[in-house]
Amino acid sequence: MKMLYPKDIEYCINVMAGSEQPPKTPKGRNTGIGMYIKLARYDVNFVNNVSSYLHRDMGMTSRQRELALKLTDKYRKQFRLLGIDVSKIVQKPVFSSEVRTVDRSKRFDIQGEFIHLYFPYNQELIKTINQMLREDDLIHNKESEWNAESKRWNINFTEHNFVLLYKWATEHQFKFSDSVKDIWNRFEKIIQDKNKYNIHATDNGDTLKLHNAPKDLQDYWDSNVKDKKIIEQIKNCGLLAIDLDKSVLTKYNFSNTEQEILTNGFLSLDKPISEVLFTCLDLGFEKIAVGLTSHSASNVDQVNKIVKWYKVKYGDTSDVVINSKNNVFGDLKVASEPTDKTRLIITDRMSRLQNKHWDFKADVTIGHGMYNKRNIFQGSKIIDVKPSDEEDGWQVDSDEIF
Repeated sequence: MKMLYPKDIEYCINVMAGSEQPPKTPKGRNTGIGMYIKLARYDVNFVNNVSSYLHRDMGMTSRQRELALKLTDKYRKQFRLLGIDVSKIVQKPVFSSEVRTVDRSKRFDIQGEFIHLYFPYNQELIKTINQMLREDDLIHNKESEWNAESKRWNINFTEHNFVLLYKWATEHQFKFSDSVKDIWNRFEKIIQDKNKYNIHATDNGDTLKLHNAPKDLQDYWDSNVKDKKIIEQIKNCGLLAIDLDKSVLTKYNFSNTEQEILTNGFLSLDKPISEVLFTCLDLGFEKIAVGLTSHSASNVDQVNKIVKWYKVKYGDTSDVVINSKNNVFGDLKVASEPTDKTRLIITDRMSRLQNKHWDFKADVTIGHGMYNKRNIFQGSKIIDVKPSDEEDGWQVDSDEIF
């Protein structure tokens, strides 16, 4: 059989991608995209991506050319079955399209309301940014995303995001514009002397005193918080992102768990869910939501214990709601729908808290597997607790919850 000698590597790539018909199709070999040559799984994406560039009249980069040449040689036996002899083109490669240049620099810049990150394709760096966005390590809105047209990441420009990303970018040898360096130098002075700049509260007798608070925050504090009980002032510090001086926490003899709950908006605790729940109740939080699956017998036992302890501690369970998709909790004689007096909801699906008829806005949401704050509905304070061991018996299935 007379063999076809390809004129360029681009033809070989398109044959591998299945977008170019070869001289013959081997008997028993299916036709269609990607079926003329059986590619290894890890070669498929590269071949298809390069072929798509070629069909848009865009050439290969120098690195893509190197790999395209290697793959052409790698599948030379399969090419022969298609009536194509690639031996000459591999020895003396010819490319019909212009080499495509790619900016491989890593740059950090700021334009308007966004931090711009530029870097060549890197799976690990992309994974890290996606993880920071997904887990809300970065403060962002829906506009923080990859901009394919401009080949850059756009991240909301906040002080927190800037400091976090600047340190991360420094570790990965990014280049910084002069304006970015100036901003970092200003921020670094603040970081080195936080007490001079950060908003914090200190003990002032029977009340708390704010330091470095902007006027709007100070006015809000004076109008809505200042005259409340000290425990309510301390709780509001956590909700308003106001740091508490250690002297405040030690003066009122809070336990380590209580200190963690009071001073953080999103936290993980290596404690049983029942202990965390009753600690929050003791601290005076008015609305609490607990998420767990109802498919475990041990979970049912735990709920029974919580209801029993709650009744002993507060006299009755009229302000407790257990909402589940099955009837395993029916014997507890606890309401299944909240009212304006409901304090505690235990549910197997947090999405029920969005029920417009409920109007239950949790001050605290407790559960296991809540690694992503955007999965949580309502709660101002979110506590992710450990999955308990067999002795405690508390098992929470995050897929069931969310």
